[in-house]
Amino acid sequence: MDDNSTTSAPGATPISSTTSPGKDTSVFNISWGGSNDKPPLELHREEITLSAIPTKPLPKPRGVRRLPEPEPGEDGSLDEDTLKRRKNTHAARKSRLKKLLHIEHLENQIKELQSENAQLVLNNALLESEKKSMAAREQEYKKRIQYLEEVVRMSCHGVGGNTS
Repeated sequence: MDDNSTTSAPGATPISSTTSPGKDTSVFNISWGGSNDKPPLELHREEITLSAIPTKPLPKPRGVRRLPEPEPGEDGSLDEDTLKRRKNTHAARKSRLKKLLHIEHLENQIKELQSENAQLVLNNALLESEKKSMAAREQEYKKRIQYLEEVVRMSCHGVGGNTS
């Protein structure tokens, strides 16, 4: 895979990052197998999301040994073992890419949840502060009500005591 290409989904063919959105892709090309062959973006726009495109560079291939290209048989087909090996190699590569994308998705989700958690902790602290402030104000109002009730009681007793 080229350094400047990314994939839209695990196992998908490369999509060049230099594709211009204004390019006419109305012709439907089924092959999509060549090095510069790309599917029309209009057909797959919903599949190409930021979470499906890895933001980190893909790991380098590990322990890849190049076997000699198998010779086709007399009828022009490859033997069954070679086909199985190719399918297995492709499936393993696809699985590793899918795993990497899943791990990256989980890491992004962790970052989002940590950010949301920090915001909620901040909001909780703010609400707790307001709660304490309102509780203090409530105590002040209760004391003031008691004082005013006492003043009213004293003035009623004083006024009522003088007239009798």
